[in-house]
Amino acid sequence: MPAMDELTAACFEARLWVQPPKGGLPFIDMSKWDAEPAPPREWTIQDCVPLRQPTIFSGESAVGKSLLDLMRSVAHVLGKSWLGKVTEPGPAIYLGAEDEESELHRRLATIVAHYDATFADAIAGGLHMLSYAGQDAVPGVPNARGIIETTPLFKHLLEAALDIRPKSITIDTVTDVFAGNENDRSQVRQFVGMPRGLAIEANAALAILAHPSLSGISSGSGLSGSPAWHDSVRARAYLTHAQTEKGEEPDPDLRELIFRKNNYGPVAEGILQRWERGVFVPQAGCSSLEKLAADQRVD
Repeated sequence: MPAMDELTAACFEARLWVQPPKGGLPFIDMSKWDAEPAPPREWTIQDCVPLRQPTIFSGESAVGKSLLDLMRSVAHVLGKSWLGKVTEPGPAIYLGAEDEESELHRRLATIVAHYDATFADAIAGGLHMLSYAGQDAVPGVPNARGIIETTPLFKHLLEAALDIRPKSITIDTVTDVFAGNENDRSQVRQFVGMPRGLAIEANAALAILAHPSLSGISSGSGLSGSPAWHDSVRARAYLTHAQTEKGEEPDPDLRELIFRKNNYGPVAEGILQRWERGVFVPQAGCSSLEKLAADQRVD
């Protein structure tokens, strides 16, 4: 085998690439596929959040993305619906790097009450919360060659996920956990590859919460940094204040979850929801902003 250059050697050292075995490349045995049906697509929320893949949930500051994803985590462990959509029941891990334990307690109290449950119910269902507010929450850092290497935190998170076997893992937010250059396509791809590996190993869905840049807000893309953030995940959703027609007063409590990418299914229609008493409640009978505007005009 020819001598590897320095960058290739560094990639193997960081376990980003798997060196082929001596016998050659590990080609997939497809000899039985004519007789076997293709496995069904697996979701934790049908057509919205795929299993074994990272999904980016973005939203500008204070729009409520952390609250919305906390609701999703609780819905999984209680076997409840989330924004009117059925969730796969099972444990959940939420790693928050912005909020202290006391703030998580306050938010979860309203969510648990909304679902007519108790904290004991959530614990029994497998809700696991981590608060890294004010602490080092970086699971991977670039070395001198620009290669992302895992930290002890990532290894501990992987060990916990393999033990808990959650349906959902949340990392909140990318600003606190990504120590690389968000405009560097290679580093972004490497970083997203880490939670993808975690999701595959744990057989879970993994949500990465993110803030858009000013241009991402003005354009409506909900992105920040390199396009690799969009390209590297299989699903992406953007939470934003619902836009109204010209001349109409905006509703400060109305939000829309817009699905910007879905590699494995149809791009779902935006979900309208209203902030009420500390939680988000889907707008009954309204599946699009156009229908809501029409109903308001009728009223």
